[in-house]
Amino acid sequence: MDRNQPKSAPWRTKIDPGTVKVALGMTLHNNVKYLRAAVKSLQHQTHGDFGLVLVDDQSSDATETIGRRYERKDDRIRYFRNKRRLGMTETWRRAFWLARKTYPNAKYFSWISDHDIWSPTWLATMLHVLDSEDEILLVYPYTQKITPSGKTFSYIEPTYFDTAGMPDLRDRWRHMCAHLIGAGNMVYGLFRAESLERAGVFRNVIMPDRLLMAELTIQGQFQQVPEVLWKRRDLAVSSVGRQRRTLFGERRPPLTAYLPWYVVHAGVLVLLNSFTRPGAARLGFWRLVSMAGRYLWAQMFRLCRKSYWKWRKLFRARRRGRRVRNNQSQ
Repeated sequence: MDRNQPKSAPWRTKIDPGTVKVALGMTLHNNVKYLRAAVKSLQHQTHGDFGLVLVDDQSSDATETIGRRYERKDDRIRYFRNKRRLGMTETWRRAFWLARKTYPNAKYFSWISDHDIWSPTWLATMLHVLDSEDEILLVYPYTQKITPSGKTFSYIEPTYFDTAGMPDLRDRWRHMCAHLIGAGNMVYGLFRAESLERAGVFRNVIMPDRLLMAELTIQGQFQQVPEVLWKRRDLAVSSVGRQRRTLFGERRPPLTAYLPWYVVHAGVLVLLNSFTRPGAARLGFWRLVSMAGRYLWAQMFRLCRKSYWKWRKLFRARRRGRRVRNNQSQ
């Protein structure tokens, strides 16, 4: 038997796409080694009424074969393959729009990675929060890192960020600018689909997850569930250079990818949100300029502080090394 073939699971053979409440979008690219475990953890959710679109960004391994098998065996799953390599940004956007098209009445949406593992109660817990708290537009759990082989790290990743109970935009914005951490985890939470659409889904910029959290902060509140319901496989370290290689696929990175990302974010916050945000949610131009200025200053301060502690640690390490060598030579 093919080891990559989907094993027995609680298959759902009949669902009505028009009644699906939760749409999930899993992006795929050459992670066939972990794909079966990721999909299996979703199939065994205690809340099984969802739709899942698999969007394959031109994988060269057996991902397509396995994805099509899942599509045949589980009526909740649809498989799509990009005609060319689009990169992370466009593939994430396509996953969202395909999910919206396939499940047009879904109120909630979540991006899903092709290599992580979700607790059986993940979806039910996230859904309960959004159903009971109208002011919350994003809910996500604590994160537990695991190694590529699946071994659990001895600590829970200390990325705690929550704006629940902050109805005032000024309070939320100050808190987000000063304390936002773990945007790469938050982006895998459960969103209100309409809020995500109003925020531009996933902008074509460096650090798009941080910009998305900033734009969503304008609309409403985030809640973090104090429970580990997601195990994230630690496969690669994120960096600006790596994002330039992975976000844009076969396309050349736009010129904005070579500018400081926090400057680009500030420009997007002002130029796009001042003209595209409808109705009561639309903010004045100069208020957005003020908010973008605070965001820009906060990100620059955070990066400078990070560089300071990095160089201070390096300087102390070198000084200790010199002392050891001097003691050895005496």
